[in-house]
Amino acid sequence: MNATPPFFRYLLLLLIAGSFAYALDGLKPAPDLRFAVPNNITQNPTTSTPAPPKPMRRFIPIANTSMVHAPAAIALSNGDIMAIWYGGSREGAKDVQIFQSRFRKNEAGYGHWSTISPITSPIKTQQDTQRYIRKVGNPVIAQWPNGELWLIYVTTSMGGWAASNLNLITSTDNGAHWSPAKRLITSPFLNLSTLVKGTPFFYADGSLGVPVYHEFAGKFGEILRIARNGTIMDKQRLSTQREGIQPVVLIEDQNNATALLRYSGNQVPPRALMTHTTSTVTKWAPSTATEIPNPNSAIAALTLNGGRYLAVLNDTEKDRERLSLMLKEGKGSEWKRIYAFEDQYALHDQKINDQEYAERLFPLLIQNNVPLQNIEDTIQRVQKNMCRKSKGRCEFQFDYPYLIQATDGTLHLFSTWNKTLVSHIEFTEQWLETLP
Repeated sequence: MNATPPFFRYLLLLLIAGSFAYALDGLKPAPDLRFAVPNNITQNPTTSTPAPPKPMRRFIPIANTSMVHAPAAIALSNGDIMAIWYGGSREGAKDVQIFQSRFRKNEAGYGHWSTISPITSPIKTQQDTQRYIRKVGNPVIAQWPNGELWLIYVTTSMGGWAASNLNLITSTDNGAHWSPAKRLITSPFLNLSTLVKGTPFFYADGSLGVPVYHEFAGKFGEILRIARNGTIMDKQRLSTQREGIQPVVLIEDQNNATALLRYSGNQVPPRALMTHTTSTVTKWAPSTATEIPNPNSAIAALTLNGGRYLAVLNDTEKDRERLSLMLKEGKGSEWKRIYAFEDQYALHDQKINDQEYAERLFPLLIQNNVPLQNIEDTIQRVQKNMCRKSKGRCEFQFDYPYLIQATDGTLHLFSTWNKTLVSHIEFTEQWLETLP
């Protein structure tokens, strides 16, 4: 076989390099792209049931999986709250599926989670897209004004998460049935390395904004803008740096938005990143380090009525034994920790064996209303995930928070509890006012 002439080799390399640069920079966004301001910022919430006086935790009923990860949630138009996550024998295993459950309150204000049901899996996605699917990962969910749900989730066909792409499934009956998966083309460079984690939002023109991130040949956050028909309209880079991933967008008004990003660099001490944009600027400002400690872990955040920012994250220098609530009062103010939902950080350097770990887990599970008949099985699941022979110790891990506000004004925090349970904590703005 004749060798390819040098000219064509150089041309091929140039085309590949150009495509790669295009993939990194994203598509050019519209020059005047205003944000749709969420209802919770512009309207006073309606409170139809008594609000809990303090945070109330519920664990979503245990699925037949050893591991759970990356919960997301949405307040549905019918008043229910839907949670989604992925789970299986371990992260990245072929048996991992995406699951759902829904939370509904009765007239007295008490709620419970429904039976868990699977939504999709690698095999199902492979059948739908006619492409080999090795594993599924992070999901996020949005609801259009007409009630249709969009669930966007990560899959890989080869390699690790850096080789991911995105898929879309939809539902017109609040998640009772889902459409076949559609592969989203988000990058001209082999459609590689687009992942999701942050809460989707809407633009004033009716398009959907999806915070995504890239991990191949650099790590950075982006925003996809998707049309109602599923077409990728454009993509924005959030910063020129290569250390911020998993962005979450805080909309201030039609013209301004801020994004927080998980810090994935080597700076010591590690600090979460923040950037800002206006509707008249086509790019986000260079990201800057905040005062928030961030040990390369996910962040959840939203804007409250009055312009205050609320965030939940691991505010530690390393590891994820503490999950804290942070508040920023407005422009110019600093983030401050006002409450710790989880805090086992004092045990950070202690070597805890399996038996000691079980003794510490038992009261935590009892306090959080896990049925007594499920305690032993739950402890065994947690030990399997969190007791590592290589380290000679058992650890605590509370991470991957996701924060939403329901139409009645209640706030709902979802997170992964020691890789084994999906934690749901309900609290109110009224409770926030009681904190020092």
